[in-house]
Amino acid sequence: MSEYMRMKVEMEAMLAKLETVRQRELDAEVIDIRKRVIAWGITPEQVFPSLRVSPSHKAARDSQRPVNQLQHPPVFAWQGHAWAGVGGPKPKWFVSALAAGVSKDDMIAECKRLRAAGKLRHPVWDAEDAQG
Repeated sequence: MSEYMRMKVEMEAMLAKLETVRQRELDAEVIDIRKRVIAWGITPEQVFPSLRVSPSHKAARDSQRPVNQLQHPPVFAWQGHAWAGVGGPKPKWFVSALAAGVSKDDMIAECKRLRAAGKLRHPVWDAEDAQG
């Protein structure tokens, strides 16, 4: 194989690896951004002022939830693990717990119990607690 062809194959392999890493890091960034949006009550209009939101869509969105009360995904906890329930593949402990017969509701209840005991923290909860 010529040096050019060898380098071309290496470059394609590196680009594939680069895309895999980019996607993994992008997923983590999106989760972080979602947490911040929820914690701060940020609206799409604040982030993208030039974005035109149809009045009917904005009215429908605003009528579905009170101001500063965004819906956030449930947080699951089980046997010392916690997961925000968004982005990326499900953790192995989560899949194993479901396979063992533990329901999502059980994990949400465990999360609430740990939170009430002060043993589990989450940025969204901290923001909600600060708001009162």
